[in-house]
Amino acid sequence: MQASGVGDGGFMSVSAGGDLNMAGNILAKGSSDATDGGSGGDVLIDANGSVTVGGRIEVSGSGQDAVSANGFSVDGDGGSIDISAGTFITMNGPMFGIAKGFGQGDEFSFDAIGNVTFGAAAEIDMSADNFSGDITVLSDALVTVNSRLRSLTNTDAPREPGKGGSESDFGRCVSRSQRNRDYAKTG
Repeated sequence: MQASGVGDGGFMSVSAGGDLNMAGNILAKGSSDATDGGSGGDVLIDANGSVTVGGRIEVSGSGQDAVSANGFSVDGDGGSIDISAGTFITMNGPMFGIAKGFGQGDEFSFDAIGNVTFGAAAEIDMSADNFSGDITVLSDALVTVNSRLRSLTNTDAPREPGKGGSESDFGRCVSRSQRNRDYAKTG
């Protein structure tokens, strides 16, 4: 699903009436050149049973945080991931939705009736040059985070008040995080 030339990362939707186990990588990154940016793709995963993802998911935008030599701002929005399960969600691979230039981050959303677990390798990076993305986790049970969740904007607030941070929502849950893991958010 990766864009060639200049373009956006596309859209992927997977649904199952029972359990869903995805072991491979999903690459839906945007691509850019000196004048145009590309947005990251959108990934929708839905199962009536459990969802287990073992591979890498990349929905990053492509661009640069500067005006190019020809006077253009090359911006790439970060893409989105929306995963819902009728029982539990287990994420074991890293996920990236990085926004470039003046592109805006989107949202990574996880919604399950049962536990939502982020394994040690399930790092989330929603960082951005200017407008980072949101991370939302909803569970009627336990949310366990064993990895780094990152939604940062590279900013110096007094000098760059227009840069925006993100929101993170861990709703309807009891959360548990290992002491040596990071949860980073600015804005």
